[in-house]
Amino acid sequence: LRTDTASRYIPPGAVIEYFYEISDETGNLMRTEPARWVYLDPRFEWKQLKGEEASIYYYGGQAPPLPRKLLEAAHETLGSISAILGIDPSSDIHMTLYNTSDDMKDALPPRSAIQEDALVVEGMYFPETNVILVLADTRRVVGVTSHEIVHFLIDQVLDGNKHFVPAWLNEGLAEYANPESSPSFRIALSTAIRDNEVFPLTSLSRPPGKPEDVILFYAQSESIVAHLINTHGKMRFQSLINNLREGKGIDIALMKAYELDRQSLENEWRTTVGLPAAITKPTLIPTAIPLPTIVPYGVPTSSAIAAQASEDSGTIPETSRSSGFCNQSTPSIEIGLLFMPIGLATILRSLKRARRRQFGHSQRGIDHSLH
Repeated sequence: LRTDTASRYIPPGAVIEYFYEISDETGNLMRTEPARWVYLDPRFEWKQLKGEEASIYYYGGQAPPLPRKLLEAAHETLGSISAILGIDPSSDIHMTLYNTSDDMKDALPPRSAIQEDALVVEGMYFPETNVILVLADTRRVVGVTSHEIVHFLIDQVLDGNKHFVPAWLNEGLAEYANPESSPSFRIALSTAIRDNEVFPLTSLSRPPGKPEDVILFYAQSESIVAHLINTHGKMRFQSLINNLREGKGIDIALMKAYELDRQSLENEWRTTVGLPAAITKPTLIPTAIPLPTIVPYGVPTSSAIAAQASEDSGTIPETSRSSGFCNQSTPSIEIGLLFMPIGLATILRSLKRARRRQFGHSQRGIDHSLH
């Protein structure tokens, strides 16, 4: 079975549960008991270290101290971040350790040639199978492991509502748990604070598109999450996560947990790092434009009915306060919207009939000229 295409991809280390159904000529059906099997990269001979909530596969000349160190880091992160999130993971996490980027490259999901040349993946989490691929050949391998473990925990706590978590919160918490944060992160953040060029929090719902902005994105996201946890405590952070799990948007979730929206949170954080409050642009309130009266094609308006009635009776109706468009009385919006398709459909049908008649006359003229 191919697993190296986008639609069929399975990460090495995934646990696959399977069973057989066997039927005979008379229609009897037998189903075997489910069995579990670990799918591993067939290029290597794998060994395994198991812990209480995590396991790691490694191969070749990899010395056991590194896999054991990563397993310990995984358990430490599982314990510390689970306490912050207020959960007990319902599933185990499985890590697969590759010795070199060349070895790991063929085990990753399909990517473009440009990505293959420009990007070295140090770690990747796959929520469908609770598998993390980790590259051993990096100085930050422990930090990468802890970072990806946090993504696993966020997926566990949100129970399918991960799309409600903005990128700054997701990646910020992952970096908060990283014991090997890169010095380039600290440099990028201190430079941005010095120059007052940090990102608006409302712009960090997803990672930036420019590669040069990615480092600051991670650094600032981690700093904001650290502020939420260290300043306001774990209980409020748990409340924020619970609100997101219930499907609330980030502003509502923040208001319920901290009585802050994103703008207020940003200004509070800016104060703690020595920056002035962000200048907010005034909200522009659009000028209300009266809705035009929408009347079905061929249906007399109330004004027309009143005029006809007055004409029949010989009286002149009283002038009422006009509203809407062209001094016609304005029906309710619901009625207007209800009638709109009917009127448009009638008009379109009339136009089509007229065009068909016109086209027919033109076509007959062309036929006569050809004859």
